[in-house]
Amino acid sequence: MIRRIFEIGINDSVSESDYKFITLTNVIGLTILIGMIAWIGLAIIYFPQLNLNLIVFCITAVCCLFSFFLNYIQKHIYATTLLLVCYYFAMMAHVIICGTSYGHQLLFIPGTLLTFLFSQKGRFVNYFIAILLAITFVYFECFYPASYHMVVFTSDLAVVMRTLIHLTVYFVVALFAIYLTYVLNQIENKLKIEREKAELLLFNILPKAIAIRLKSDSHEVADSFPTVSILFADLVGFTDFSTGKPPGEVVDVLNLIFSHFDDLLEKYGVEKIKTIGDCYMVASGLPELQDDHAIRITNFALEISAYLQQMRKDSGFPLDMRIGINSGPVVAGVIGKKKFIYDLWGDSVNTASRMESHGIPGRIHVTQATYDLIKDNFRIESRGLIEVKGKGKMQTYIVKEAMFEETF
Repeated sequence: MIRRIFEIGINDSVSESDYKFITLTNVIGLTILIGMIAWIGLAIIYFPQLNLNLIVFCITAVCCLFSFFLNYIQKHIYATTLLLVCYYFAMMAHVIICGTSYGHQLLFIPGTLLTFLFSQKGRFVNYFIAILLAITFVYFECFYPASYHMVVFTSDLAVVMRTLIHLTVYFVVALFAIYLTYVLNQIENKLKIEREKAELLLFNILPKAIAIRLKSDSHEVADSFPTVSILFADLVGFTDFSTGKPPGEVVDVLNLIFSHFDDLLEKYGVEKIKTIGDCYMVASGLPELQDDHAIRITNFALEISAYLQQMRKDSGFPLDMRIGINSGPVVAGVIGKKKFIYDLWGDSVNTASRMESHGIPGRIHVTQATYDLIKDNFRIESRGLIEVKGKGKMQTYIVKEAMFEETF
């Protein structure tokens, strides 16, 4: 039950920093509520004549309950502000009623700590309350008529020393709270930067939608898609090209090519699945469904093919590319515990791989299923029936060019 109280107002959309802030608000609210209930009990038993004090404590307890409601409806800053304001007025009323002889004014110290702990949210209001607390504390210590007959006008050394000690303790605690807030903010900023780096790395490994699911849900990620398009692109002649060359040069060339491919992914809204040696695998229509997935991936194929042809002319690298595309149902999911990967399975994937391996260098080879989805948008020629390993005879096609420019 206590844990549920601490998590009031927390849902899946709450960030990690807000989670800490909301939990702290609920913890402090519950602490003040318990304290007020205890004071109410003591006031009823021992000080029944202090009716005004009892009323103040009851109002504060009700406000603490209302702060939980404000958190519940996602008004988190209002919840903390209400707690601080109620604490301030409750303590001020308590000191006015009970006097300063027994050091009741020192109860302003916890309130000062709270204002700085809550300063990451609603900073201006909290700092204003902190200044108000300091002024009120000094007033009660030095100028309040019941403060040993006003310290500023007394010659009693013991009274003066006691007041100076109280003031010193208060302001040392305030300075400590300011420093603690600064340290916590620095830590929070560093953690935020590290979280952003980790998220960026995760988003570079997995599709963003899948990465978000993994962060919010520890269960396995496995989905079935009725129709997507899969592309395999393989560099022809790369093995011969890389033979005898320094490793750095080989990696640089491969990185140059595939990095350009990566830049085009966002343009066409397709997802890179993985690279296998000098083979590049892409899918369209997942993890978010797209009606034009085949058109998107075919435009992507045309652009990477054109890029490699231009690169071969400019650099003289004897490289070409076979590209194969197929469309159909797949199962997709994340496998592994450490070096995990988002991968696809199904006959549609195997057929796309066959289109690449049975393709023609410099051409985009597609199946009948993909042809039916893109025939109105591209100039395509039939390749006729060909023998495909493990599939038998298949009708396939070669995509020549786009009939008009697409906008994605």
